[in-house]
Amino acid sequence: MRLDKLFATCSVAAMVFGPTNLSAQNPTTRNLTGDAWKLEAKGDAGEAREQLRKSAEAAPNDPLALEAHAAFLGQHRDPAARDAYEKLWRLLGRNRASPGERARVARRLAELDLIAGDRASAQTHLEGFRSAGGNGLSLPPASEAAECRSAA
Repeated sequence: MRLDKLFATCSVAAMVFGPTNLSAQNPTTRNLTGDAWKLEAKGDAGEAREQLRKSAEAAPNDPLALEAHAAFLGQHRDPAARDAYEKLWRLLGRNRASPGERARVARRLAELDLIAGDRASAQTHLEGFRSAGGNGLSLPPASEAAECRSAA
């Protein structure tokens, strides 16, 4: 159990201090994720999740708050991460965010779609990834994917 807490704490720390995190640019969001990290380190991940959710709901046009919430959910393998990242992706498109930011979020969405078994959404998000300048990712044809599943 202590290993789980250590992993969760390191995950949140990586989210706060990671170089690709949008929140590194905004002191307010950095405080938000820092507060969430402190709560989680104390063993109160539920309260950390709730604070991040409230912040994302209170500022639906703030990509930093949305990303902090989505990343937290993703780190905890919460299925709600897909919806949170979807909101962030749509906002980044409306705000004309950098192609790199849009590609990163579209890639994460494609990963979450595949985990959820939603190939159609994964394909849509991979197209968004490529249109934002991303490359190197593709889905095998559906027939090959089905063969791989049946062989496993």
